[in-house]
Amino acid sequence: MRRRRFLLFAAILVGCDFPVTDRIAQMNEATFWEIIDRVKGYGGEKAHSHRLARELERLSNDQLVQFYVFYQAAFDRANLGDLWAAGALLNGGHGSDDGFEYFRNWLIAQGSSIFRLAVSAPDSLAVVDVELEDGLPTAEWESFGRIPSEVFDKRGGASLYRVAEPLLKTATSAKAPLFEWSAYSDETMAVRLPKLWAKYGEIKVRRDRSVAASAKEYKSRVQRQEFEIPRLGNVKAGVVLYHKSFGAGTVIGVDTDGQHFFATISFADVNRPGFGGGSNS
Repeated sequence: MRRRRFLLFAAILVGCDFPVTDRIAQMNEATFWEIIDRVKGYGGEKAHSHRLARELERLSNDQLVQFYVFYQAAFDRANLGDLWAAGALLNGGHGSDDGFEYFRNWLIAQGSSIFRLAVSAPDSLAVVDVELEDGLPTAEWESFGRIPSEVFDKRGGASLYRVAEPLLKTATSAKAPLFEWSAYSDETMAVRLPKLWAKYGEIKVRRDRSVAASAKEYKSRVQRQEFEIPRLGNVKAGVVLYHKSFGAGTVIGVDTDGQHFFATISFADVNRPGFGGGSNS
């Protein structure tokens, strides 16, 4: 009782406009989702992040650490193959590792009902409206997941992750099984997520074709480029070079990893990849 009276007095003293209750004083999964559900509303990621920050600023350090632990538990719980595929479809076919993290932030922000249903039935997300960006659906919220750490950092001291690490290691919440994203072909997505595929499948196919065409055009342009390899001179496809150990060789291919060029050179009918260098930036 003395603890509750002190919290109530502190809330009045600083002019807080939220009720101090025992349920708030002791953070649990239910109060975690109560906060998330209060944050849900109008606007996109920026508006939701702002409202979440205001909610978390009202918590004590201990409560904020507990909130973070429950957030990570929900984040891990959503690490499912079918949810990865759902996220890819809800983001116009984009399904990178970082993108899946940002998608799970978005999913948590949709509130307890949508989150829990999506974990058990990912195709249920077909009824959720998502924002459009340049004509493509977008359900990736990067900054929303950083709000707990940002609020904690403003208070000084160690990072939120470092303080919460012992609790994260001893958390009893079961982690989702590992999955292989490459197993999700278009055909697999259409079978496992029929409603989402019907809504977004065509967008994904168009995007995949556009990305493939861009990659092909880029590779063709690289093949036509000329660059310099130390001790070998200027290089482009079709050029004959002379190497002190292998003799005359013909450049039969040129490629790049985005930072360096590489040439495949045929010396006496033996292809020797790996002669390369120089940045294309």
